[in-house]
Amino acid sequence: MQVVKIKNLNKSHMKKAFIVKGRVKYTTVEDNKKSDGKHLNSLLFDDSSEIEVVAFKDCDEVSKLLNTGDVVKIENGMLKEVNKDYKKTKHKYKIILLSNSRITTINKDEVCNDDFPIHKYTSGAALKTLIPGIIIDVYGVLVQINSETAINPHSQIFRKGIIKIDSTKIEVWFYGEKAEELYNVGDKLSLFCVKYNNFKGHEYLSVGHLSSVKCILHQLPHVPAADLENSTIESSVNRVSISSPSSSNKNITIGSPDQKQSTSGSTPCKKRKTQDFNVEEGTSEILKIDEPKESFSDEKFTKVVLNLLKNIKNNKEVVKLRIIEFISEILPEKDTYNSVAKEF
Repeated sequence: MQVVKIKNLNKSHMKKAFIVKGRVKYTTVEDNKKSDGKHLNSLLFDDSSEIEVVAFKDCDEVSKLLNTGDVVKIENGMLKEVNKDYKKTKHKYKIILLSNSRITTINKDEVCNDDFPIHKYTSGAALKTLIPGIIIDVYGVLVQINSETAINPHSQIFRKGIIKIDSTKIEVWFYGEKAEELYNVGDKLSLFCVKYNNFKGHEYLSVGHLSSVKCILHQLPHVPAADLENSTIESSVNRVSISSPSSSNKNITIGSPDQKQSTSGSTPCKKRKTQDFNVEEGTSEILKIDEPKESFSDEKFTKVVLNLLKNIKNNKEVVKLRIIEFISEILPEKDTYNSVAKEF
């Protein structure tokens, strides 16, 4: 029997046997709310489309055959039309697993990623065409994040932010543990298995317990010590120069708020209170700032900081974090980033 592309499953397959292959996006097993027993929900996709897979018997055993990321072959499933109020994909149908259904995991060496991509990202333009409740993967830049978490009427902890997908901005709600994670403006986020919501025209993405987040931190450019002599820093937005009559200089690297730079350094995500502020995307270059090699007095340091504040619109948070990152680079290993941060 020939394998049918997910997109091509149609009404005719409700009355005849079919075989389908796809990569598992996620699998969950939950207790029934109004009756005894459990039910399984899974999402299967190939390069053409995606479809929901459900089971009501032997759910725990079946879930072991539908591991996230695996490519599987399903035989003897039953095709049924989806209730439009509970759609999780754009597909008109879903596959129901029966007692005689057969699930086979395809060897990874035999999988062609062109036919079964690792992820299928939804574009910013496509967001406007989605049905509320659909589960998607997106990739974009975080342009705003609330500093505080909140609790909704269902006693769930959440934190709001805004992500820019291509040229489209959309609100994101992080729930539970994901709300407690550290995210910084400018971070590139891959959000997997997030729910698209549209409540009376208010569009947002829910990042819940089924979702996963891959965070690529924006970092200050690393400048080797050998290259720090007689250097300057230059930005597409503004230029800052600090000079001294001294002939021997060392350098400090400071990013512009219009640069896509990290406020978190190169360390993994850590829990920390963040600030509410927005960034605009812009190109930037590594520039030079000359600082005297001689000791830096409090008065001189104050002048430098004030000068920087003027050039970045008095964003104290950016200056503070840039200074912490710089100090963490030049201190001995025993003086850790955290010990420096405590001083602030």
